[in-house]
Amino acid sequence: MPKLKLKSLYCETTEDSGGPDEAYLIVNGQQVWGTQSINDREGRPVDKEVDFSTSAEIKLYDEDTGIFDKDDHLGTVTVGSDLAGKGEQQGKFTGDGANYTLYYEVV
Repeated sequence: MPKLKLKSLYCETTEDSGGPDEAYLIVNGQQVWGTQSINDREGRPVDKEVDFSTSAEIKLYDEDTGIFDKDDHLGTVTVGSDLAGKGEQQGKFTGDGANYTLYYEVV
């Protein structure tokens, strides 16, 4: 069974103008990392491993605290088991004006 190794998340531009995002990652419906405060041009280690079968759907969200303000979905990266053994990969999340890069590997 392939394993998704989530290494780090780098934020070029946050979704929240003028302040940090409260980022978290969901893989195949399960929150696996976060909530972490992150600002423009900052990175955070993720260091999580997730088993999957054929593909893994990785979603990045920015947590919002208002009663009527839902968490912002910043994008989805789908990873296939065919990437096993191909070294470090990058996935981009660019929804809602944000710009994030996730570094990961499939082993």
